[in-house]
Amino acid sequence: MTADPAPSPAAILLVEDDEMIMDLVRNLLELSGYTVMSTYLPDVALELVRQSSIHMDLLLTDLVMPQMNGTELYRRVLDHRPDLPVLYMSGYSDNSVGALLDGGRFGFVSKPFTPSVLLEKIEQLLGAEAWTRAQSGQGHEVLDSRQ
Repeated sequence: MTADPAPSPAAILLVEDDEMIMDLVRNLLELSGYTVMSTYLPDVALELVRQSSIHMDLLLTDLVMPQMNGTELYRRVLDHRPDLPVLYMSGYSDNSVGALLDGGRFGFVSKPFTPSVLLEKIEQLLGAEAWTRAQSGQGHEVLDSRQ
């Protein structure tokens, strides 16, 4: 009997149009053991989603972006990955964006947020198994799509 290979950490696709916030969130996620792919362009995120060889467990996206809002991005993502959950981030309150949040598995976190609040929301969406994998720090890899 052989041991099963250790699971890899959860993979998160981060889409944030503010480069400073994107860098801060990406660094937090990496330090927490997650595999992170990041971009500030929704079109680049969609290209990553269309590549079936790229594994991802969660879409983490800003809700309000100039090129395409987060809900439209998620609708397009669901065409290719119908089981992918999303965590929206926004400087607007949960109450003011509630009508935009429909379909799929989703969560919401208001900016500014603390690292612990963001990580807790991710844990809620991914479940305890993915959280445990991320905390183990195994399989750390970073893809950065700044175009």
